[in-house]
Amino acid sequence: MLFYQGTIVRKKCLRRGRSSAASDVYKRQALSNTNLIISCLPTQITTDFVEQNIKYFPENVPFVSCSKGMVISKQKFLSEAIAEVSGSKVNYAILSGPSFAEEILKERPTLVVVAATQQETGEIIQKLLCTKFFRIYTQSDVLGVEIAGALKNALAIGAGIVQGADLGYNAQAALLTRGTREIQKFAIKDGANAGTLSGLSGIGDIMLTAYGTLSRNM
Repeated sequence: MLFYQGTIVRKKCLRRGRSSAASDVYKRQALSNTNLIISCLPTQITTDFVEQNIKYFPENVPFVSCSKGMVISKQKFLSEAIAEVSGSKVNYAILSGPSFAEEILKERPTLVVVAATQQETGEIIQKLLCTKFFRIYTQSDVLGVEIAGALKNALAIGAGIVQGADLGYNAQAALLTRGTREIQKFAIKDGANAGTLSGLSGIGDIMLTAYGTLSRNM
């Protein structure tokens, strides 16, 4: 399914068995005048989508990923995998942070971060997506944000196990504190900025996922 100026563009033409020529036409139409591409695809299929459709992407238009995790088949984080399949032609950014969708829909105050290697890219995304209740901070540590997003769920599941086993708040706090430190060590070794884990995409997202009652890990 593709969206163009707020409406669904010919979903039926993108189904298997439909004309590939028609599909090409509507993909080009959907992306020809866009100034931002937002991807919420599962991580494991995102690189395939990019590889198959990059020819339709307008040059230098930001590609904002909201997906988390590693690309298992490539043993790489999404920014690395997309750069590999696209020849570094995708203007990649990642949007992450403590943000339950239900609360965003209710216009509850939410702060997140967008990481992009190009400062201008982050500022474009910030300008386009910020609202009175949804605030975006910019930074350049793409890998650090990806590492935090990929590993925080494992930590939050552990916190849920501690809670389910009735081991107490002391044990839960200890697990999250030491677990965050382990993620930070991993991030530093992989070339990320240690400070990223102290921000919204790090400890902020970990706290929300581990303690928030809307979390699927609890």
